[in-house]
Amino acid sequence: MVATALLTLCLGTAANCLGGESEDGCRANCDIEVECGFRTLAQCQAASCNVLTGAITAPGVDRCLAAADDCAAAAACACDDGCGRIDECSEAAADPDCVETCDSLVDQTPKATYLENFCRAANDDCEDLAACGSVN
Repeated sequence: MVATALLTLCLGTAANCLGGESEDGCRANCDIEVECGFRTLAQCQAASCNVLTGAITAPGVDRCLAAADDCAAAAACACDDGCGRIDECSEAAADPDCVETCDSLVDQTPKATYLENFCRAANDDCEDLAACGSVN
């Protein structure tokens, strides 16, 4: 019974059991997402942290969030990496105006633009990028 309890505790905190970072270590830049109303803390942690290792899923976005002075700057943080993923996954020529377009959309719909581009930046599977347009 004790072994079952320990296994349950370990599985509930897999990052700690596998030697990875804890959720607290990964969520360092979720505070600005919460403050800006992009996501709740739980939603940010779920999207931003690898469940098994605690590693940050979109390190470029995370670094940008750490440096963001306000919500407008934070909303634009996912534009570069989101556009980069589109370029990586597209069979067509890269869109040289993608980041500029994204920055313009941030002014109009900051939350939706952030969430869509964060989804792209954090998604390793090119086939799943199309679904990122419906994350908000």
